Formats: sequence, C-alpha cells, structure tokens
Amino acid sequence: MDLSQLEIRLSRHAFMRANERDIDLAEINKCIKTGKTVKTGKNLLKFIKKYDNYRIICLCEIRTDCVWVITVMRD
Repeated sequence: MDLSQLEIRLSRHAFMRANERDIDLAEINKCIKTGKTVKTGKNLLKFIKKYDNYRIICLCEIRTDCVWVITVMRD
C-alpha cells in the first residue's frame, strides 16, 4: 500500500503529545513519509525517523482512507 497517497490525521492524544513534546507537524509528516517502518500489530505501524540528536516515533493505524496517528514520541 502506498502511504503517500493517504491523508495523515492525528488523534487528539497525538496532537496533545506533539505539543507537549515540541514535535512539529512537519516532523510527523516527514517521519511517516521517509522514516523506517516497523509493523507492530495487525493494523499498526511504527514509523521512526532519526535525526542527529534525537528520534521521532509515530505509532499509527493504517485505515482505508487515512493514516491515523495514535501517538508521537521524541526519543
């Protein structure tokens, strides 16, 4: 499945965590589009994007019409 064609939507929880952890929406998009993908369940994927001093991790559910971001982390 080509994820670049799907809309990226954030849950309320993911939006709150992104604000709390100073993660920009552009970083979330870049993480999903260019990061490493790890399958973590039947419909769940973890996207990991490494930068020089930190990583952005997005836990997402792949739906038929969108990529639903459940939570985001800075590691």
